[in-house]
Amino acid sequence: MLADVLFIGFPIWAAFKTKPDEFEAYSISILTGMVVSYVIYLVFLTFVAQPQITCSDVFSRVLALVYHSDRAFDAAPSGHTFYSVLSLLYVGRWMPNYRPLGIVVVLIILALTLLTRQYYILDLVFGLTLAILAYAVGRFSQKK
Repeated sequence: MLADVLFIGFPIWAAFKTKPDEFEAYSISILTGMVVSYVIYLVFLTFVAQPQITCSDVFSRVLALVYHSDRAFDAAPSGHTFYSVLSLLYVGRWMPNYRPLGIVVVLIILALTLLTRQYYILDLVFGLTLAILAYAVGRFSQKK
């Protein structure tokens, strides 16, 4: 849920609060990552085997809802990692004072995706790599 706020809120905030060329670089980074991710999802059909939930307490129900909303074949690269790290890279560029808070938020998101068994560690590594590459593509496009 924290990741959803970041995924929706940060691009809206960036659209209104950054310079047009900065937002364009950010948009190019997002699109680059999305295209690469979906090509990988379609070609390799990466997935995570989710455990069966047997409890019926409120936390188990929330986790079951998370599992139900996940698509079956979109594990590597981790979208949570990609969007979180990419947002952190741009936050660090646009608002360096908020970088420590961004690092904490990203670490929480990554830890939760592993603890809820939404991803494997290698999925996070691929998501991190993709975020760095997409950031470089966006920054390169801005310099042209």
